[in-house]
Amino acid sequence: MSHQVICFDVNQFKEHESEPVHRLTLPSYALVEYTQAFKECVLKNRQLLLEHNLQEVVVKTTIVNWFYDLHERFHYGVDSFLHITARKIAFAGTMSPQVEAHFITPYVDIEEVILDDTEVVSLSRNTQYLPFVLSLIKELESKTERYEELSELYWKLEEVKEPLKNLDEACINKLSLDADSALTKVIEESNQLDAQVQAHELEIEQLLQRIIYKAFNVGFGDFISYAESGKGTVTTLRFEGCYYHGGRICFRGAGITKTGKVGKRDASFYLSLVTAP
Repeated sequence: MSHQVICFDVNQFKEHESEPVHRLTLPSYALVEYTQAFKECVLKNRQLLLEHNLQEVVVKTTIVNWFYDLHERFHYGVDSFLHITARKIAFAGTMSPQVEAHFITPYVDIEEVILDDTEVVSLSRNTQYLPFVLSLIKELESKTERYEELSELYWKLEEVKEPLKNLDEACINKLSLDADSALTKVIEESNQLDAQVQAHELEIEQLLQRIIYKAFNVGFGDFISYAESGKGTVTTLRFEGCYYHGGRICFRGAGITKTGKVGKRDASFYLSLVTAP
């Protein structure tokens, strides 16, 4: 493997930072040598993330060389943190003597970091997990049905809120108090329903990601291709999003060109979870 070094800017800060830190005391950028060990670390921990349906995996490392403009020198071999999500990675660092991260690089797409080594996965069913996947599909359909019910109730309440506001503005004295009370109850109920809808939406998204990984061994950010039987068409895209409806999943993302690069046009295809692709 040729000797290559990846350079990261340092331009983001931890949101929980309690005390302001002067910009000059932070590193300007980070250098990471691209090695086989680095590549394997990223891919292994991404696999762990997908298997356990995690949002992020953080690994302690000393492979980052932080450059400080203030001292005009590098800090080598210091404790740092590699942050890995399904699609991106970033590096965070500490400010001595603290042990918690105080600065972090921007998150970069994994395919930009794993240089010239992006594999296109042809979707095929993982029969080993099919019974488990079918049980997850039943759970997904139940959650989807509940999500639709909650969404319908929420929008019905939204239709009531505006007339109540108008009534409240047009009324006075006791009637105005009654209108205020009714409007307050409607707003409270609407907020509760909105929170439930958002919670169900997140649960459905996470469950669908789990199903896709178990059924096809792919996750967000992967380059995937699907040959539609009977039509002779092949769709290749970077997997960026999906939704489930009527027993089928819609995979969508940026299309991949014939040269293996991410294109500007969006692409999508539908795939049944029950019948073999």
